[in-house]
Parts: sequence; C-alpha cells; structure tokens
Amino acid sequence: MQPGLLIAALLLVFPFTKDDPQTKNEPPAAILHQGGIQDIPSVASSLVAYPVRCGDHGNLFFRMYKDDPLNAPVVEVSADASSVIHTFNFLAIHDPILSKPDGLKVSDFQVHGSTLYAIALDGDQNPVVLKFSTDDGSYLGAFALEKGFFAQKFAIFDSGGIVLTGLFTQADPNTGQNRSENVTAEYDRDGRFVQYLKMIGDVTLAGPKPSPAELQTLSFTHMAASGSNVYILRPGPEPSLYVVPEGGGKIERHTLWSPGPSWLVFSLLGSGDRALISFVHDPTTDGTRTQYVQYSLSSFEATSTTQSNPDVVGAFGCTDWQGTFFFVTTRNKHVAVLRAK
Repeated sequence: MQPGLLIAALLLVFPFTKDDPQTKNEPPAAILHQGGIQDIPSVASSLVAYPVRCGDHGNLFFRMYKDDPLNAPVVEVSADASSVIHTFNFLAIHDPILSKPDGLKVSDFQVHGSTLYAIALDGDQNPVVLKFSTDDGSYLGAFALEKGFFAQKFAIFDSGGIVLTGLFTQADPNTGQNRSENVTAEYDRDGRFVQYLKMIGDVTLAGPKPSPAELQTLSFTHMAASGSNVYILRPGPEPSLYVVPEGGGKIERHTLWSPGPSWLVFSLLGSGDRALISFVHDPTTDGTRTQYVQYSLSSFEATSTTQSNPDVVGAFGCTDWQGTFFFVTTRNKHVAVLRAK
C-alpha cells in the first residue's frame, strides 16, 4: 500500500443511512450566501487540493496541482487576494535529512504563527516534518520521525510541540512480517519524541496490513490546536472529538452533535473556546451540500449551524469567527477567493 493513498479521502467512505440528526441539542441554523469574489490574476486556474489553511493575518495557503497533489507546492496569497506572497516548493529542498528529496510526498501542512509545517515522506519512505518561514518563504529545516511512521494529520501546540496521527508499520520481532496499526504520537518543539497517546475508544489492531476501517478513520480524521490543547476529530455517525493536553494530562473524549449519519466531517478549525466543523452531505451520491457547525470547547455543545447556498462554491479555508467564511475557487481562468456570509 502506498501511504500517500490515504489522502484520497473521497475514495474511502462510510456507509450512509437516512438522515436522523440528533435533535436533542440541534443548534439554530442560518444560510450562507456569497458576499464577494476576488480573482488572483497571477495564478492560473488549476485543481486545488485540500486542505486550505489560513494564517494569523488572514492569508490563505493552499496547493494547486495537475498530476500529483502530494508534491505540489503550497501557495500563500494575501488576505485581500490581490497577490501571491510566497510559494513553498517542497521539491526544491536540499537537506541531507532527505535521502531522496525529488520523491517527496506531503500528506498535510499547517500554519502556526510565522511557520509553515508539513509532514512528508521522502523518496525512500523516510518520514519527516518540514518547516518554512512565512515571513520570507525560506526553508528552516526538518526533523525525522520514527522509520515506518506514515503520519497523515497533525496539529501544533502554542509551544511548538506537535501531535501526529497516522499509520505505523514495523517488522514483528518474532515472525519478521510487517505489522501495521494506527498510532497517535507527541513530539516536542525540537522534534524529540515524547510519548504515544492512548485514546479511549480509538481502537486499532496490529496486523499485516491496515483494515479498511482503519484507513477510513485516518482519511477522515481532522486536527486543530488552540493554546495548550490539540483537538483530534474522528469520523463516524456521531463524530468523536478528543482533547489532548500538552505534557501528558488526561485525554478527554466528547461525542458531538452532527446533522445526521449521511453528513461526513470534512474539516476542523479551532480558536479560543470555539471549534468549527464542516460537514459534506454523502459525497458518493451528492457532495454538493455543506454545513458549518460551531461548537463550544467548554460544553462541547453545538451552538450554531450554517448551511451553504448553491452560490457558495470552492474549497473551504477558514472563518473570521464573525460570520464570514473564505473559500478558494476558480473564475475567469484564474484562482479566486470567495467570501460568504
């Protein structure tokens, strides 16, 4: 199995059933309408790969590709979409930690403060975390993860420590055969391993290859951070949100309200005491309807939900938490940023 295939989330889906939202705590609903769209003249239209990220000042970060999204560069555009600020080209890195940099595959990236982080495998399947400066676009260096750890998603504490989740494959000491399982691990800001994290209900069984259920879980997992907590969203008819405190505190698990079992989690954002989760309706037969549900991170109750109008199109990036949502789309043969409220 190629680890990069885990990124193809829409190819691995849970069975869907008739909508049956958890009406007990159903939040008030609103409709999201297009508020404006701005072309980026210097960026020709192409396919946009998830995820789309936002920096502290509203700049948008995303990947565009023609053949392989996993080695496509990350483009940073200004908050007003008037210009490209930086392009982070992974294939241009020259670092001895990468034995085959021309085969680099990036499974996820995050923007934290003035640093862009990316988790990747080089051409020899060596897992690494890459760092770039968002001030000037320069490459800052990398640190290696354990051989066989194919990290798929991650998030960063305010301290710079990192929590990653993914597939870990190693040889069984008794049989010599490969054994794979899903693991979640914490590293400090300097790349030193801290601990593996055990999360209640997050079950995986080591075997010669990952099960379809384990691949589904990884593909649809989303992560975000706020302060000294990392939040891990696991998919399912009732999504589970794990709260991981930095430094070994007790990990909490909370079952969240969702619009119904046919709505699939598609992104997670966190800010202060708030979380925003996007849901897409049955991507195998529909995939055109989306909802954005805001939750309190103290009560873990849904506080509002916003449903997209058909004129809101594109890859969702972020919100200003004041009712405006930002999307990357295409128009007039160029990439554009769409605002919706």
